[in-house]
Amino acid sequence: DLSLPDGDGLEAWAAASALQREATAVLMTAYGTDHIVRRAERLGVRAILGKPLDLPTLLAAVAS
Repeated sequence: DLSLPDGDGLEAWAAASALQREATAVLMTAYGTDHIVRRAERLGVRAILGKPLDLPTLLAAVAS
């Protein structure tokens, strides 16, 4: 989630990926602005999916 009381999901992902380099992430958000997309890409997010979630798109992102 990008709207958390003490940060956001991309900050959490940055911290987690620093500890576990081989981990991957798929971001699902209703706030897919250009800024968020660029930030997620810089942090190595594998895929950025919009809401509402399309299950086949999620499965394809996870499988790749």
